[in-house]
Amino acid sequence: MQPYARGPAATRAASWGFAVSGFEGVPVPYAALPQRRAVPYSARWARSRLPCGPAWGDRGDGHAITDRRGMLADVRSRCPMVEVRCVGCKAMVPDSEGPSHPYMASAAGCWERYCSLEEWKGRLTGEGSIGVVQDLVDSFAVQHATNTDRRNVQSIAVHLMSLCSGLELGPTGRQRRVRIGRWVGHYPVLEPRPAGYPITISDVAAAPAAMRSSTIERLAKTSWSAWSAHHDTVRGWLDDLG
Repeated sequence: MQPYARGPAATRAASWGFAVSGFEGVPVPYAALPQRRAVPYSARWARSRLPCGPAWGDRGDGHAITDRRGMLADVRSRCPMVEVRCVGCKAMVPDSEGPSHPYMASAAGCWERYCSLEEWKGRLTGEGSIGVVQDLVDSFAVQHATNTDRRNVQSIAVHLMSLCSGLELGPTGRQRRVRIGRWVGHYPVLEPRPAGYPITISDVAAAPAAMRSSTIERLAKTSWSAWSAHHDTVRGWLDDLG
């Protein structure tokens, strides 16, 4: 049985127009993908907008809402969340007006989801946690590769090398961090780029805390696999730079 050929990742890939086979898919034109949609806010988000304890609310049409359940339903029905497709990883993310990374081209909502994991990362302990965080950083970087700015081209190259070395050569996360600093330099633009990824930062953010490390492991594997057209190039760079 091919890994990840079934389940949510395959469903997502199929919705993009991918035929999932192992970690790879057959891309379709980006313009063919839906770019924007409105979905109901989650119950969790709606609850965060309600006052604590018994409260009165007004729907604005003269009808009072006297309980939290009624207010919850009202908030969710009147406030649909607009999602947009991230220009980098192609995941559907909230349409946010917040900041995004200075050179990794992404939707603001995608960067927001990445930043939302800071507290969780801070609670990780042990030597292995450095590798988990490095996999997350590397994967986010290589999934947001559309900007041809020199800084981003370099970022894609060194983070692909970090993913490759972590998955195939076995250095620790700490060693990978040190080596990334030595790999700084001028690199060519790698084309073609992957058309999408079965697992993205949205999947990591949505995963229960206890399952995030394993989700990130799959994220790293699928991110590296998506760049299969350039594996030999990246391995060559590693051979040259050590």
